[in-house]
Amino acid sequence: MFPEGYKVLPPPAGYVPIRTPARKLTATPTPLGGMTGFHMQTEDRTMKSVNDQPSGNLPFLKPDDIQYFDKLLVVVDESTLSPEEQKERKIMKLLLKIKNGTPPMRKATLRQITDKAREFGARSFV
Repeated sequence: MFPEGYKVLPPPAGYVPIRTPARKLTATPTPLGGMTGFHMQTEDRTMKSVNDQPSGNLPFLKPDDIQYFDKLLVVVDESTLSPEEQKERKIMKLLLKIKNGTPPMRKATLRQITDKAREFGARSFV
């Protein structure tokens, strides 16, 4: 177990380990029926993230992005929106896919934005 040259020394002659009942209980802090080892409790974020995610074929929305993409969280019938609002929503979806999407999704979305750049216009991205 030890490298060559090392040896285990016997404890000193007067050494007596402390064996009080309280120390015996704290010597092995493992719960009887639960997990062993270190467990860091985390806040249950499943309920929070369910309501904070856009619907449809969009990537996961990070908490920092909510301030920019909050309009995508509102479920709206897009046919009732004005053409300008529809264009804004479409651009926001494309930008979210570029920012948080998978590499293939990013590539396809960048191509789509490039192809439709004249249609969207420069003012739409400002």
